[in-house]
Amino acid sequence: LTVSNITAMEYGEDYEEDEDYRQKILDNIRRADFGSRPYYLNLAKKVEGVHDVVITSALGYTGKVLVNGYSKPTPNNVLIDVLGLFTDTENIVFNHTFLVNAVNTTSVDLEVDLGVKVEVDEDLIKNVIKSYFDGGDVIDGARMEFLGLNINEKTSTSQIESIVKLLNNVLTANVSIANSNDSEIIPDTDTVLEVDDISINQTIIEG
Repeated sequence: LTVSNITAMEYGEDYEEDEDYRQKILDNIRRADFGSRPYYLNLAKKVEGVHDVVITSALGYTGKVLVNGYSKPTPNNVLIDVLGLFTDTENIVFNHTFLVNAVNTTSVDLEVDLGVKVEVDEDLIKNVIKSYFDGGDVIDGARMEFLGLNINEKTSTSQIESIVKLLNNVLTANVSIANSNDSEIIPDTDTVLEVDDISINQTIIEG
């Protein structure tokens, strides 16, 4: 029995380069994900200067994109670049529209009491705390890299204490929230935590 196809096949290839095949798979994944919330989140993160984003739903097909930049407040040029991606018709589903805004911050003031071998530079102490909140590198002998907090991410005074104790010559650390007895630091809904004022007291521990 012989079976013949009387109509020529279309779009097939006898041979494909690995890169062509890989791109085909990626395109299929993209189509399956296209227009979903994870797709739009990843789209925004492609912009340089974006730390993380949250997309909240509004009326109809309009979404609000809250952008958390590595700099606070999120710079206008970063917001413009994100808006450009979200208004490019190749990147969005028809009828999906977006409003792009910088995320609001929940500010916190901290009081830091340290026991030290020798006095530590206060700018270094403040820098390591701010880098923990915002993301960044601190060099104190070795390089310390911090990812920064995401939108809606909480932290605690004990976590900040563990970060400060990474500094050379810091033996003990006691961190508290100014005018509060809480140990947990929770941002308002759809905001990111930002440290504002840091009050530092150092006590030299002999021996």
